Amino acid sequence: MRRQIRYVVSSILWFFFNPFGFWQGVAQVLGQAVATVNAFIFKSILKSDPVPMSLPFKGCWTVVKGGITKVDSHSWSIIAQRYAYDFYVTDNDNKSHKGSGKDLEDYYAFGKPVIAPADGVVVEVRDDIRDFPHSGTGWIDWRSPDLRGNYVIICHDRYLYSLIAHLKQGSCKVKKGDRVQRGQIIGECGNSGVSTEPHIHFHLQHHPNFFLSVGMPILFMNFKLQEPGTDNFAKRSLGYISKGHKVANLQDEQDITLPDKETVPLVDTSVSFWDVVSSLLQATMTLLGIVGILRIFVVGIQLALQVVLAI
Repeated sequence: MRRQIRYVVSSILWFFFNPFGFWQGVAQVLGQAVATVNAFIFKSILKSDPVPMSLPFKGCWTVVKGGITKVDSHSWSIIAQRYAYDFYVTDNDNKSHKGSGKDLEDYYAFGKPVIAPADGVVVEVRDDIRDFPHSGTGWIDWRSPDLRGNYVIICHDRYLYSLIAHLKQGSCKVKKGDRVQRGQIIGECGNSGVSTEPHIHFHLQHHPNFFLSVGMPILFMNFKLQEPGTDNFAKRSLGYISKGHKVANLQDEQDITLPDKETVPLVDTSVSFWDVVSSLLQATMTLLGIVGILRIFVVGIQLALQVVLAI
């Protein structure tokens, strides 16, 4: 319970007392309204024929948040992150760290290599945000200038971009304009931005701008998967993953097969009318809230001036 309270408190601090946080919070709500309406009207911007992706890391990781259904979704109501994933590295006891977990180096994921999920061109990189040292406490870095922390955005095709976030400060090995190949190391896992412990956030978006994008399901290729409660890994040439799965890329050439898209059912990526209504309501409430805050601020200044003039 204490961790949840700390998370809520630090999130409030990030939004109301960090100008970057306030701007990004507003931009996300308003941008999502624009993106949702755009996707609802121009349905062709959402790809019906997905480009298979590799898992964006080396080794075996655990899906802590994410899936293709509303139940498993990372953040169903946030259209850009509807099909996003959060990946941690866990041990046999499903713990993400050794020892007390007070130090970043205690976490198995911290410093692990992050790779490009497919061929593409880097369109945006950030690499200067600190790794928040207080992991596992529930606190987030409310002073962070970007909720994504350090990140890389790669363009793979028209209307198809990948975002990998919360990278380690100073670890990014690519820059804007670089061409990358599937499996190429682009950085290391960190704890930057709005993050409670070292992990990777990964999602696909239809637009290079994070705040104006609509998320898309991720069809993974050539990987192995362990279901919760089982001991063995099953190989997949193509497939979707969800919360609780332990996953890793297939490394041996003899294990890698040519994916057959026809064997995997496609996910309906269409934006519904209710998605549009919900996003517009959120945007309206946000604007009304901003107006209210500004009005309180102006009234406060007026009262202060009256007091000063009366002295």
